[in-house]
Amino acid sequence: MNDRTSLSGQVLLLMLCAGMVTIFGEAWAADAKGALAGLSMERLDGVSLRMGREQTRALLGAPHAVEALEPELTAEVYLPTDNASLHSATLLFDKQAQLVGKALVIRGDAMDLLVGELIRADFTLIAQSTQRTQLSGQDDDSDQALDLTILRAGDDTLLMVFPAK
Repeated sequence: MNDRTSLSGQVLLLMLCAGMVTIFGEAWAADAKGALAGLSMERLDGVSLRMGREQTRALLGAPHAVEALEPELTAEVYLPTDNASLHSATLLFDKQAQLVGKALVIRGDAMDLLVGELIRADFTLIAQSTQRTQLSGQDDDSDQALDLTILRAGDDTLLMVFPAK
Protein backbone atom coordinates (compact mmCIF):
# COMPACT_ATOMS: atom_id res chain seq x y z
CA MET A 1 0.00 0.00 0.00
CA ASN A 2 1.48 3.38 -0.93
CA ASP A 3 1.47 6.39 1.41
CA ARG A 4 -1.51 8.06 -0.31
CA THR A 5 -3.62 4.90 -0.11
CA SER A 6 -2.62 4.41 3.53
CA LEU A 7 -3.66 7.97 4.42
CA SER A 8 -6.90 7.57 2.47
CA GLY A 9 -7.57 4.42 4.46
CA GLN A 10 -7.00 6.37 7.66
CA VAL A 11 -9.52 8.98 6.58
CA LEU A 12 -12.07 6.32 5.74
CA LEU A 13 -11.64 4.71 9.15
CA LEU A 14 -12.04 8.03 10.91
CA MET A 15 -15.02 9.04 8.84
CA LEU A 16 -16.70 5.71 9.54
CA CYS A 17 -15.95 5.94 13.23
CA ALA A 18 -17.28 9.48 13.39
CA GLY A 19 -20.51 8.21 11.87
CA MET A 20 -19.92 9.75 8.47
CA VAL A 21 -19.82 7.04 5.83
CA THR A 22 -18.14 8.57 2.85
CA ILE A 23 -16.66 6.67 -0.05
CA PHE A 24 -13.56 8.33 -1.50
CA GLY A 25 -12.64 5.68 -4.07
CA GLU A 26 -11.93 2.02 -4.61
CA ALA A 27 -8.24 2.08 -3.66
CA TRP A 28 -8.97 1.01 -0.09
CA ALA A 29 -12.24 -0.86 -0.39
CA ALA A 30 -10.52 -3.68 1.48
CA ASP A 31 -9.83 -1.31 4.41
CA ALA A 32 -13.53 -0.45 4.60
CA LYS A 33 -14.31 -4.12 5.12
CA GLY A 34 -11.49 -4.56 7.63
CA ALA A 35 -12.19 -5.71 11.15
CA LEU A 36 -11.79 -3.97 14.46
CA ALA A 37 -11.87 -6.51 17.28
CA GLY A 38 -13.38 -9.01 14.85
CA LEU A 39 -16.18 -6.72 13.65
CA SER A 40 -16.85 -4.92 10.42
CA MET A 41 -16.31 -1.21 9.93
CA GLU A 42 -19.96 -1.03 8.89
CA ARG A 43 -20.87 -2.14 12.42
CA LEU A 44 -18.54 0.42 13.95
CA ASP A 45 -20.20 3.10 11.82
CA GLY A 46 -23.53 2.01 13.30
CA VAL A 47 -22.40 3.14 16.74
CA SER A 48 -23.72 6.63 17.50
CA LEU A 49 -23.16 8.78 20.55
CA ARG A 50 -25.86 8.42 23.20
CA MET A 51 -26.31 4.70 22.43
CA GLY A 52 -26.48 2.40 25.42
CA ARG A 53 -23.61 0.05 26.32
CA GLU A 54 -25.71 -3.05 25.63
CA GLN A 55 -26.76 -1.78 22.19
CA THR A 56 -23.15 -0.86 21.41
CA ARG A 57 -21.85 -4.28 22.45
CA ALA A 58 -24.59 -5.96 20.44
CA LEU A 59 -23.09 -4.24 17.38
CA LEU A 60 -19.40 -4.48 18.22
CA GLY A 61 -19.00 -7.45 20.51
CA ALA A 62 -17.01 -7.46 23.72
CA PRO A 63 -14.22 -4.89 24.11
CA HIS A 64 -10.61 -5.94 24.60
CA ALA A 65 -10.42 -3.99 27.87
CA VAL A 66 -12.70 -2.05 30.21
CA GLU A 67 -11.30 0.62 32.52
CA ALA A 68 -13.12 2.75 35.10
CA LEU A 69 -11.61 6.21 34.59
CA GLU A 70 -13.61 7.70 37.44
CA PRO A 71 -16.85 6.71 39.18
CA GLU A 72 -18.91 8.33 36.42
CA LEU A 73 -16.87 7.40 33.33
CA THR A 74 -15.85 4.03 31.87
CA ALA A 75 -13.62 3.41 28.85
CA GLU A 76 -14.03 0.35 26.63
CA VAL A 77 -11.06 -0.28 24.35
CA TYR A 78 -11.18 -2.10 21.01
CA LEU A 79 -7.94 -3.09 19.27
CA PRO A 80 -7.71 -3.69 15.53
CA THR A 81 -7.07 -7.19 14.29
CA ASP A 82 -6.35 -6.57 10.62
CA ASN A 83 -6.19 -2.85 9.98
CA ALA A 84 -2.76 -1.22 9.89
CA SER A 85 -4.06 2.38 10.08
CA LEU A 86 -6.06 2.23 13.28
CA HIS A 87 -4.13 1.68 16.51
CA SER A 88 -7.16 1.61 18.85
CA ALA A 89 -10.71 2.81 19.37
CA THR A 90 -11.95 3.75 22.82
CA LEU A 91 -15.63 4.27 23.63
CA LEU A 92 -16.49 6.34 26.72
CA PHE A 93 -19.65 5.59 28.71
CA ASP A 94 -21.23 7.65 31.50
CA LYS A 95 -22.68 6.23 34.73
CA GLN A 96 -26.01 5.57 32.96
CA ALA A 97 -24.08 3.39 30.43
CA GLN A 98 -24.68 5.87 27.59
CA LEU A 99 -21.96 6.41 24.98
CA VAL A 100 -20.67 9.94 25.50
CA GLY A 101 -17.47 9.96 23.46
CA LYS A 102 -15.13 8.17 21.09
CA ALA A 103 -11.35 8.38 20.88
CA LEU A 104 -9.47 6.90 17.93
CA VAL A 105 -5.70 6.60 17.69
CA ILE A 106 -4.52 6.57 14.08
CA ARG A 107 -1.01 5.55 13.11
CA GLY A 108 0.87 8.39 11.44
CA ASP A 109 0.23 12.10 11.04
CA ALA A 110 -3.15 12.35 9.33
CA MET A 111 -4.29 15.69 10.81
CA ASP A 112 -4.16 17.81 7.65
CA LEU A 113 -5.82 15.15 5.53
CA LEU A 114 -8.57 14.61 8.12
CA VAL A 115 -9.27 18.31 8.48
CA GLY A 116 -9.58 18.70 4.71
CA GLU A 117 -11.93 15.73 4.38
CA LEU A 118 -14.08 16.82 7.31
CA ILE A 119 -14.42 20.33 5.92
CA ARG A 120 -15.48 18.81 2.58
CA ALA A 121 -18.06 16.81 4.57
CA ASP A 122 -19.55 20.13 5.80
CA PHE A 123 -17.85 20.27 9.20
CA THR A 124 -16.96 23.76 10.40
CA LEU A 125 -13.46 24.67 11.53
CA ILE A 126 -13.66 26.16 15.05
CA ALA A 127 -9.99 26.49 16.01
CA GLN A 128 -6.68 25.33 14.57
CA SER A 129 -3.04 25.24 15.60
CA THR A 130 -0.11 23.09 14.54
CA GLN A 131 -0.96 20.47 17.19
CA ARG A 132 -4.75 20.72 17.60
CA THR A 133 -7.80 21.28 15.43
CA GLN A 134 -11.42 21.59 16.56
CA LEU A 135 -14.41 21.15 14.26
CA SER A 136 -18.17 20.88 14.60
CA GLY A 137 -20.75 19.27 12.35
CA GLN A 138 -23.55 16.75 12.00
CA ASP A 139 -23.42 12.95 12.12
CA ASP A 140 -24.77 11.87 8.72
CA ASP A 141 -26.54 8.82 10.22
CA SER A 142 -28.17 10.23 13.36
CA ASP A 143 -28.12 13.94 12.44
CA GLN A 144 -26.64 14.51 15.90
CA ALA A 145 -24.49 17.61 16.36
CA LEU A 146 -20.86 16.64 17.03
CA ASP A 147 -17.70 18.33 18.27
CA LEU A 148 -14.44 16.81 17.01
CA THR A 149 -10.91 17.44 18.21
CA ILE A 150 -7.92 16.18 16.24
CA LEU A 151 -4.54 16.16 17.98
CA ARG A 152 -1.04 15.32 16.86
CA ALA A 153 0.11 12.74 19.41
CA GLY A 154 3.79 12.10 18.77
CA ASP A 155 3.98 10.31 15.43
CA ASP A 156 0.26 9.46 15.52
CA THR A 157 -3.07 11.27 15.32
CA LEU A 158 -5.85 11.25 17.92
CA LEU A 159 -9.46 11.94 16.93
CA MET A 160 -11.95 12.59 19.70
CA VAL A 161 -15.69 12.81 19.02
CA PHE A 162 -18.23 14.12 21.52
CA PRO A 163 -21.81 15.41 21.36
CA ALA A 164 -21.89 19.15 20.66
CA LYS A 165 -22.34 21.32 23.72
